[in-house]
Amino acid sequence: IDDRARGRATTRLYRLDWGSTVYDGVPRACHCLEIGLAFRNYDKDPQLVQQPHAAELSELFSATLVDFANGHTELTVGGVAWKPFTADEPQGLALSAEPGMDPAIHAEAVAMWEPYTELVRR
Repeated sequence: IDDRARGRATTRLYRLDWGSTVYDGVPRACHCLEIGLAFRNYDKDPQLVQQPHAAELSELFSATLVDFANGHTELTVGGVAWKPFTADEPQGLALSAEPGMDPAIHAEAVAMWEPYTELVRR
């Protein structure tokens, strides 16, 4: 992300803030949970279909990803402008029932992954 942010290509960063009902809601690594939302097939996943606002969020997120893929530069999710991630403004979209831009999203991700990054570098 940092390297792309220095180049000419537009980079967008997001974090899915979504409660999972798997394991009675105990936090775990929910990799790819947004796939059902992005492809509008959330109703095929029992963990998503039970969540309030899944249909609305799926429609918003999917439409925004289609706009991004079609080269649109002005993107919005639920009325919130999804601003590009840049070296000067390392921000991202917190995707939830109430989406919003989070200026600390990149710093939080770096801090979370740093211990694992050190293990990989050994």
